[in-house]
Amino acid sequence: MNKRKYKEFEEFLIEDLKDPKKAAAYIKTTLEDKEFDSLPQVLALVAKAHGITKLSKASGLAREHIYQLLGKGANPTLKSISELLNAMGLEIMIAPKKHA
Repeated sequence: MNKRKYKEFEEFLIEDLKDPKKAAAYIKTTLEDKEFDSLPQVLALVAKAHGITKLSKASGLAREHIYQLLGKGANPTLKSISELLNAMGLEIMIAPKKHA
């Protein structure tokens, strides 16, 4: 895939992730698929959709800290993830496991 097509897809995805329901579904799918290593990158796309500066003000986290939390190879704490999600209008929910 050439860089321009990837850029167009990323721009489309970021625009789509402005919708809280779509953002929640995107994050949830990552967790359900047990793609935990990609969670910072997924959260980074959702953060871009919401605006890093806006999230910084809403969460109380410095912009630079948000970039570090969501950078490649990052391992953010549950507290940091919770603060970011809260600033995005999302929350972490725990539910009983569904039995097959």
